[in-house]
Amino acid sequence: MIWTWWLVIPWLAAGHFCLWAALWNRLHAMRIDFRACQYLSAAVLAGTLAVPVIVAWSAATAGIAVPFDLLRLPIVPRIYVVLCAVAFPLAILQRIGYRLSRRVPSLLHHSHEVHDLRHHHVTDDRKASHVDVALDREVEPVAVRPSAVLHVPGNESLRLSVVRMVLRFDDLPEALDGLTICHLTDWHFTGRVGRGFFDAVVDRSNSLKPDLVVLTGDLVDNPNHIETAANVFSRFHAHLGVFFILGNHDVRVGVQ
Repeated sequence: MIWTWWLVIPWLAAGHFCLWAALWNRLHAMRIDFRACQYLSAAVLAGTLAVPVIVAWSAATAGIAVPFDLLRLPIVPRIYVVLCAVAFPLAILQRIGYRLSRRVPSLLHHSHEVHDLRHHHVTDDRKASHVDVALDREVEPVAVRPSAVLHVPGNESLRLSVVRMVLRFDDLPEALDGLTICHLTDWHFTGRVGRGFFDAVVDRSNSLKPDLVVLTGDLVDNPNHIETAANVFSRFHAHLGVFFILGNHDVRVGVQ
């Protein structure tokens, strides 16, 4: 019956990560103090790693030989195993239900280009071309605090992706036909990346000449950089205005 473990363990592991990922997402969606969130995040990470070890130790202690014997575990790990077994299929059903129920507008056109501000070139996936300037002008290397992540192959740090979509809504008012919206989200001003990167993002946005600019949440992670963020955002230009909403990260650092 060893082969049954090859079915059960991946299933339970998937359910385990579904549960803890849901807990992590819920934690980071709450309006709680930044330091408290850091401590709770560390606790969630510790639990993600420690709980499987505890359950495995309980199974070994109870002499579990086949998957069905997991129901002989002590009450707490037994309940957790059942939750893991149920969480995985529920997560799949929830995802399927979401995809079936959401209203998706018709996509008439789509294009994607990547501006690599670290290496000073632009990649256009339609032409596979490389240009020796970023954002149509010479730029200085973006200032950034040293990070091992920058040396990881394939990482997308300091890359700006510009995705253009032309959408059709059947019930769109005629007055809004042709409206162009530039949507940017999750700026996360922390001080780790210099202002040059954010100015380059604004320049690219302005070059698109949108009717409306929308900044959706998580603008600042460090209260010392609220003024910098305000100065950067003041450079946006849009015919109908620039609008923003705050995210949970902003609330944590006291942005009102």
